[in-house]
Amino acid sequence: VTNIALDHEQHLGFDLAGIAREKAGIFKRGVPALVGEADVLSVREALADAARERGAPLGWLREEARWDIRSAEAGWTTFDYESDRGHLEGLALPLAGEQFVADAALALRAWERWRGELDPVAVRAALAEGAPPGRMESRSVGAVSFLFDVAHNPAAVDRLAAVVSQAATRWTFVAGILAD
Repeated sequence: VTNIALDHEQHLGFDLAGIAREKAGIFKRGVPALVGEADVLSVREALADAARERGAPLGWLREEARWDIRSAEAGWTTFDYESDRGHLEGLALPLAGEQFVADAALALRAWERWRGELDPVAVRAALAEGAPPGRMESRSVGAVSFLFDVAHNPAAVDRLAAVVSQAATRWTFVAGILAD
């Protein structure tokens, strides 16, 4: 589970704990689960309760791994990652922002729990290709730069605004919004 935010409330619920319970539906008996961001107590409790009910061993990323951002530039973040299984320095992720680094750290820790030691060459190659289309995607057409992002809930828009505010002083925005 990466993070819990108000999103798709008509399907998931109107409070963070309810959304956490819905997302915990992926927990399976005997299958280890790992949670990235769970800073809100009610979210943490809902996830822990669901894991206990389903018999899924539960881990918390911030208790198992650490990461430090070295630099964040237009379209790239460089960071260090450390866990009880090792330390990797200067990892480059083609996305800007703390949340993307936290998601990368979650993926790295999940791999360690599943397969063991990280292969530094494979990690660097995977992270270099880790930017899905439409997520902090930077493109240029002639001299005009564009940033595409599918931020679709208030938490994602806040993260996008934080990155944009650090990158430039003048922006033109185009937004598409559904009727709901």
